[in-house]
Amino acid sequence: MTDSGSNHSQSWHTSFSPELILYFSVILGFGIRASAVFSREFPLNDGGLFYSMIQDLLNNHLALPLYTTYNQAGIPFAYPPLGLYVAALLAQAGMPLLQVLRIVPVLISTATIPACYQFANHYLDNKIAAAFAAWAVAVLPDVFLWRIMGGGITRSFGFLFFILAMNSLYSLFRHPTWQRIALTSLLGTATVLSHPEAALELGLGALLLSGFRLREKRTLFAGALAALIIFLCTALWWLPILQSQGLSILAALARSGTWIPGYLLLLNMIAHLDPVTITCVLIGLIAGRREKAGWLSTYFVAMFICLPRSAPQFGVVNVAILAGIGLELLHAHILTPLDRGPSFSATHGLRMPRPSTLGAICLMLLIFVPNWVQTLTSPVMSALSSSDRAA
Repeated sequence: MTDSGSNHSQSWHTSFSPELILYFSVILGFGIRASAVFSREFPLNDGGLFYSMIQDLLNNHLALPLYTTYNQAGIPFAYPPLGLYVAALLAQAGMPLLQVLRIVPVLISTATIPACYQFANHYLDNKIAAAFAAWAVAVLPDVFLWRIMGGGITRSFGFLFFILAMNSLYSLFRHPTWQRIALTSLLGTATVLSHPEAALELGLGALLLSGFRLREKRTLFAGALAALIIFLCTALWWLPILQSQGLSILAALARSGTWIPGYLLLLNMIAHLDPVTITCVLIGLIAGRREKAGWLSTYFVAMFICLPRSAPQFGVVNVAILAGIGLELLHAHILTPLDRGPSFSATHGLRMPRPSTLGAICLMLLIFVPNWVQTLTSPVMSALSSSDRAA
């Protein structure tokens, strides 16, 4: 059994197009993110370190200092600086820095919705499945919660460039050209300069994708050249840090955060997924095309084995695409045949909505509602009170 595409697109397009799903996904996704952020008068949850680092950049005339002044703790200024520079430039242009930490992550996180649609469409060659994947990216809390809070000024950029770089890398491996080498190098460089975990997840994804897609020497050359360009371009940032801080900075990075076994993080992620999404993911895994679901599932499992800490934050892209495959299969093989039933034929002249359209809307709502409730009740949906800020 394979996931279908063009043979079912005609009946869908006459009433409910993939572009329409994408449009509503972007609108809804922005609304969810904006309402979560602006229901509080202060940036959500975290971001104090990044606020200090941005101020350090401004005070140092946008030159990277050796240390951040955060808590006067002597912390090396070794964090990927792209998001920090964007915030500093906006603050320098007159936008209040606290508002930058609230508004920019919302906008960048919303941009991941069409980015994921583009990636899923290229990877699956199926606009309907890609549109359903975009819907999942719009509403699943694991996609955006940690990217719309104060610290999201870096995480949101890392996640967006991660998706864009994976999409460009896949296109490069399919049809290597000089233009795609340049674009992949640019997006890969932006990923590395945005967030360390995004860079590691991109490297893992590139390694696995090469195992699935590399067939010719010119493709291998194109991928290796893009990797070399990324290495050389990002060296302008990380090489001076290594020269001033030494290799001990890498050991400190490896020790940062709390290590939790990958299987516990995986079980926790599954526990946060709603029943419809889980069902659609299973359908996508079982009934989707082997060569498509194979890399997605392999990459997903590898994340939890090799990079467990960040796996739930980036593996959700794989979950969304697999859910998109499952939703498309449900629509094509369960809902679309209802359009040819006698009950719909009798009312077709009354321009009644197609049963397949109504069924798809119901499934999408069944995904949205529990995830919206989960977003509202999430423990990270908090901000410092006015009394705490005064203290």
